[in-house]
Amino acid sequence: METANSNPRRRWRKLLVSFIASAAVSEMHQGALYPQGGTMCFAGSMWGRWTSGPLSATPNHAPEAEVSLDEERDEDSDFDDEDSDMAIPKLTRSAFKQRPDASDRLDIDTVTSFVQGELGEAGFKVAPYEQQDFEKSPLQEAAAAFRQWALRREVTEDKQELIARTERLLSTEMPEPHTFASLMWCCSKLSINDMSPLLAPLRDRMPEVARDMTAQNLTSCWCTAAKIQEFAEEVDDMIPHLLGAALKKAKDMEPRHVAAFVWASGKLDLRPAEVSQILDTLPGLLREDLDTMQLKDIANFVFGLSRLECRDTGLMETIAKVTAGKAESCNKKAAWTDLPMSLVCRLRLGWRNR
Repeated sequence: METANSNPRRRWRKLLVSFIASAAVSEMHQGALYPQGGTMCFAGSMWGRWTSGPLSATPNHAPEAEVSLDEERDEDSDFDDEDSDMAIPKLTRSAFKQRPDASDRLDIDTVTSFVQGELGEAGFKVAPYEQQDFEKSPLQEAAAAFRQWALRREVTEDKQELIARTERLLSTEMPEPHTFASLMWCCSKLSINDMSPLLAPLRDRMPEVARDMTAQNLTSCWCTAAKIQEFAEEVDDMIPHLLGAALKKAKDMEPRHVAAFVWASGKLDLRPAEVSQILDTLPGLLREDLDTMQLKDIANFVFGLSRLECRDTGLMETIAKVTAGKAESCNKKAAWTDLPMSLVCRLRLGWRNR
């Protein structure tokens, strides 16, 4: 009768499993249990021991550079910002070593208990800003109610009471930048007749709030202004404050935000001096980033440039080259919407032979 010990293949498999288990304990002591870049590095570490080639761009024999806690926080500062929609705490690589009650013998129960405790202390979750576990101000609660109304097309309380209460709060309470941007966003999603009572107090608060807003929230407010200007005269007074604050933070904008800002600029009724400010600052920021952008964002960018009468020959040639390259592999939706839009906008500027 064949046994596990008499079969060489089974005996070798048993030894291999034993080796992996012992190596796992060693790796846990060294902090390899914790995630790096969204993947568990234990498997990569084990595979690296058994292969001669590198698992990633960093060779196995090269020591990884240590990242201090301060540097790690700096890299993820966008997620820690109060205006961000996400707050995801991280487990540090050395956290297990520093645990006073860590057992000398590491088994699955010990590890599970430790991880559950760490996650419980950190409050590991992804939640919108308005749902964070802190006491909201009355204006923040009102903004959250408006956002729910805009997203679900239903209001959780009497509509007129909510509007009147928010109007009173805006006249007595300085809104936080995120709250202000959220209310502005709702103005573009809900009926302008419903939101019109809030436009005057939002306009009055704009000069003070705009200075402290992030580039992303400024872009959101700018796009809202473009959508409602035709129906809201208050937007004309908001434009100088929004534009001034946004141009100061233009270098903080992501490429897609620059494209959205230029698109909205093409929709807005701007003064010649304001158009010149935009063309002098924003288009050049995307010259080196066009390759990384989606066709939708490029089409929005070109639309705005065409409405602003941009005559930057070099930029237009670059856009045409990048668009042609992306057209070869674009999906059907982009082929039917984004490519025609980009082409029509270039024709508007006189690029018929390009």
